[in-house]
Amino acid sequence: MFWKSEFISEDLALWVFDNYAWAIDHHNPRYWLNPDSLVRPTKQYFKAKGGGDHASALGVFNDIKRLLGMSKKRIALEPIPQLPENIGHEYGQTSMIAGQYFPDEFNPLITYNPRIMRQPINFIATLAHELMHAKLDPVADQLPGGWDAHELATDLHCIIHGFGLIQLQGAADAGWAGYMTQPTRAFATAIFAKLTGSEAHIAAALTGREAKLMKKAFKALKDWDEEFCALRAKL
Repeated sequence: MFWKSEFISEDLALWVFDNYAWAIDHHNPRYWLNPDSLVRPTKQYFKAKGGGDHASALGVFNDIKRLLGMSKKRIALEPIPQLPENIGHEYGQTSMIAGQYFPDEFNPLITYNPRIMRQPINFIATLAHELMHAKLDPVADQLPGGWDAHELATDLHCIIHGFGLIQLQGAADAGWAGYMTQPTRAFATAIFAKLTGSEAHIAAALTGREAKLMKKAFKALKDWDEEFCALRAKL
């Protein structure tokens, strides 16, 4: 496919489409027909009260669980114990962990770094990623790409389930791309926006580098019309 855009590689683009197809086959397809499925950092989606304490974190956590259809799933949330900032850097990468998921049959746990609450979008993106681990845990080896791609697939399925804007802006705010590159996030978000008809929400929500990236992603998606139409036909 030499004629396709260089915005995303052929193998990666096909993997993204395959994961979308898997999700549509295993969930309610009507979800991807609603523009409001695109999660935005507004009171329409997040009911939690503002603040930097654990009670506020739990509120955001429960909002994300609701948005991911996981309200009934029992998962504990705990903050990671913090070292003073003036010495935390001396202890290496552990002090920089944003969040972790610890699977357990009876008592699954997600932990978070309280310092990232200073970046609200990044905090939401982190909790969404860890909750997506819990959502995909029973089927991780069934996803396109298998277990070897599970971290990358976790980022992708956050986007597939409406958190594309949050993932894009959260990575930008953190200054770290995570497991997925920003162009791949933008491409996956463009697919979501075209499926749900939420392009206008994308344009209104992003500015600067991420807005330019999304324009390139929408342009690149035109090269994948056959694959996109096959995906839309599933809805």
